[in-house]
Amino acid sequence: MPDHISNLNNLVVHPIDIQPPDTVILTRETIFESSDEVFMSGNISNFAVDDQGRLFIVSSVPGNLGVYVFNPDGSYLTTIGSYGRGPGEFEAVGGIDVLDDELILLDPRLQKFAVYSLGNFDKTKEEVVNLTEAMRADQMPAIARGTDVALLENGKMVLQVGMSSLNEEMDGRQIFYYSLKRDGTVNPERLLRLERHARYFLPEREGWAIPVTKPFNRSSLVSIARSGSFFTAWTEDFLIKKHDANGHYIRSFYYPIEKSDFSLNQINLADHERRMLRGEEIPDTWPALHTMELDDEGRLWVATITDSETKFTWWVLNQDGEVIARFQKQGERSNRFVPSKPLITIENGYFYSHERELRLGIDQIVKYKIEFIER
Repeated sequence: MPDHISNLNNLVVHPIDIQPPDTVILTRETIFESSDEVFMSGNISNFAVDDQGRLFIVSSVPGNLGVYVFNPDGSYLTTIGSYGRGPGEFEAVGGIDVLDDELILLDPRLQKFAVYSLGNFDKTKEEVVNLTEAMRADQMPAIARGTDVALLENGKMVLQVGMSSLNEEMDGRQIFYYSLKRDGTVNPERLLRLERHARYFLPEREGWAIPVTKPFNRSSLVSIARSGSFFTAWTEDFLIKKHDANGHYIRSFYYPIEKSDFSLNQINLADHERRMLRGEEIPDTWPALHTMELDDEGRLWVATITDSETKFTWWVLNQDGEVIARFQKQGERSNRFVPSKPLITIENGYFYSHERELRLGIDQIVKYKIEFIER
């Protein structure tokens, strides 16, 4: 066991061979996409699901944006928001969340959020995010921006803050989490700070270096419970940590799975990328983890990377790390997008997944019925 794992306090190590591999059946039930009823201009970039099973899908293209609302059966209901800089308008929607009777949208460009009632879809609040005190407390540069938002119990909110930089010397690799107040102010007392992801720099003309990631790069995974507690992982290992609502470490669990061997020949690279990577330290294995999500019943759904090039192995766990079920689901490890998690939501007994194949004109959210089976 690596020292950084064995030295952890309150660590539970679980055996890995304790459950047959396939104890979940996912049955495709509904597809949410553009149709004769509505055309979602651009590409799907995010979505959320409410307690009634309605979907709120963000789709945008430069100069056009909307949050398209669908009924549980896939029929179109209405559209929220539009492109622009005025009230109820957005240049981008980077964060979306739904809880109880509220929908929240975060614009990372305009640095504002808007809250809508799910009863009539009227806007009830719109505020500019004020990061001034948090940036001063953590000595963050001016490029720091709110990038995502989560609704918590009792009307609380959590703001994710990130930085994007083309300068190799500037620290754009970290992500921060803060409490966000309803008036837009951010509590300067940071809840959590994590490494965002590993990256490489492609040299360009005039001294610029462009940060890039590849499917084998390691990254942080974060899931936030409605109570405010955090579950985090660095994809190198099947190690999940739990933190309380103030970001304090509580406990962790670990599965000593064997990682799949990796070589650059397993992914598509342009010639200049291959030349650049020859001078870098390249891992000899894939990451252990692909992604991680919390469902509405508090279970963790963790996708692991295996020797398969076309499937991930999913583990359904309780919050102590004990296995509830495992199953295989389609997915290509060589096409992993490291900077952000894949768009997946598990709610109301359904598994919702963003599935895209732009070459074939496919850009949709697919709803799968979840069935747990006994073995």
